Amino acid sequence: MPGKSDPSTPAGGQSVDALPETNLHFKESCRLGAFGEKLGEFRYPSDVLALPDGPLLVADTWNNRLQVLQVDIHSGSSETLENFDFSDNQEPYGLALLEERIFVSVSGFGGAAHGVYELSWSTLDPLKPSGSEKTAMKKLWQVSFFGGPVGSMAGSFAYPRGLAASTLLNCLFVADSGNSRVAVLRLSEVGQPCSWVTATSEGILAGPKGVSTDPAGLVYVADTDNARCVIFQFLIELEEFVEVASLGDQEVPMAHPSRCTPLVCPHAIRVEPLALSFGADAGDDVVQQPWSCLVTVLDQGQTSHAAHTYHVKCEEEEVNADEPFEEAPEQPQRAVNVKVLLTQLSSYGGLPRKLPGTMDHPSGSALVTDGVAVIDSHNHSIVLLSWEYASAS
Repeated sequence: MPGKSDPSTPAGGQSVDALPETNLHFKESCRLGAFGEKLGEFRYPSDVLALPDGPLLVADTWNNRLQVLQVDIHSGSSETLENFDFSDNQEPYGLALLEERIFVSVSGFGGAAHGVYELSWSTLDPLKPSGSEKTAMKKLWQVSFFGGPVGSMAGSFAYPRGLAASTLLNCLFVADSGNSRVAVLRLSEVGQPCSWVTATSEGILAGPKGVSTDPAGLVYVADTDNARCVIFQFLIELEEFVEVASLGDQEVPMAHPSRCTPLVCPHAIRVEPLALSFGADAGDDVVQQPWSCLVTVLDQGQTSHAAHTYHVKCEEEEVNADEPFEEAPEQPQRAVNVKVLLTQLSSYGGLPRKLPGTMDHPSGSALVTDGVAVIDSHNHSIVLLSWEYASAS
């Protein structure tokens, strides 16, 4: 059964149910950053995450560090609040958030470990006694690490990329790209490393680079080398993935087909829950629909590097009332019949260049106030896109 969530509420004064019937498009508000090693500069960044109190966390990959930026999307200004360095032979790629817990995937070279770090974004080091002195402002604290030398056995990784944390399942999903699988780690108490659960079976995925989850526990995977994105249910008791839908390898209803591009090489996917009604004064009785999400897929095709947005609604299919039903509380978890409704809304991008309206190797995104922040990796910058609505013609 789906769990309840606190949905994100992007501005715009529109009903989510109306999204497929509206003309949603992105407008570039500003770009942040430049090539370099100074604070506020980047070298081939890979991912971005919106922290609960507003700043953006950026995986500054070739600088072997994370940067926390306070960003003003309207003025295009930014300030670096925090800088967290990794060793010179470990590069950060994917980011995931669970309250104050931050997870970072790293790939090593020269014998360095491949795996997942857990950090804490707080004023207090979680590994020290609660009576220790607090810092004046929040900072990043290293908590634990799971991984080791590059490998394909259980508990090992080969070039891990995207990450996703599920509160409902208490699991961390890792796009283990070099092993063509998504690995599942069980989250432990703060200060303790994760534990290995399972991974997708061989042959299902090919070089996946991105993974995300929704409040109901569905797992969305950017199946990069198969030129598609797949939506799974993960049955934690059975340690089994069940495919329920996909994007890219089948026809998807499109609000505006003339602006939509088939997936070629999806590198990242981010799922953001939406309320049934947002941005409007609906009083105290606002109905929420946890299984209504905005999905952003970043594609790196030969002729188009773009951000594609989808409206995803998931519904449990009704059971035939004429069929007998017997409760079996002791039975293992079974797959729920899920009907997934997909509508592609819009695309932003084109030839890989550094021009307004284009990006070069987009690799990560995060929902921010009034829009989306996208990592424009080969242009060493963050593109802030604001969205606009107009009546469909």
